[in-house]
Amino acid sequence: MAILSLGVLDVAYSDPDDKNLTTTGEVAEFLEKWFEVMGTFWELYSEKISSEIASAMANDIAAMAKGEPLGKQPIQRVMEKIQLWFSSYLDQGEWEAHTGIKIGAAHEGVSHRFKDVKNLEGKRDTRPAFIDTGLYQAAFRAWIEHWAPAEAEANRVFQVFKAQMLSDRAGW
Repeated sequence: MAILSLGVLDVAYSDPDDKNLTTTGEVAEFLEKWFEVMGTFWELYSEKISSEIASAMANDIAAMAKGEPLGKQPIQRVMEKIQLWFSSYLDQGEWEAHTGIKIGAAHEGVSHRFKDVKNLEGKRDTRPAFIDTGLYQAAFRAWIEHWAPAEAEANRVFQVFKAQMLSDRAGW
């Protein structure tokens, strides 16, 4: 059985006034505890992800049998797709659409990228939920336990969510 892990590169948010910097790992853990952002992503995309992994593995095996070079590490192409899907999932507001819950700060245009963080002047429109600075979204990573990226091996990846990919579901 393979284990798909979803998490983030653990990077500190920069805030000149904050002596105790918050990291993407802490943010991801908070968001998962209270909103299940990655868990909901898995719920919505598990079939697609499982199918892509099974297809990639089959294609790599077929290529090896023909003596063709593989190029990237097997499965890595799918992990990159998952990262793009997660980014799109946040950009498109799929979490809010699926759960029916609206995140007030996002709808009020709150953003730490601007001097007027709370949008008191009302110059900004709403933004997608969970994309305040964009760092959480950019730091997202997906990996299979046995093929962990170099960042995971160096303990720089903060693992938030694990999904068991059952062999019958993935077609293995």
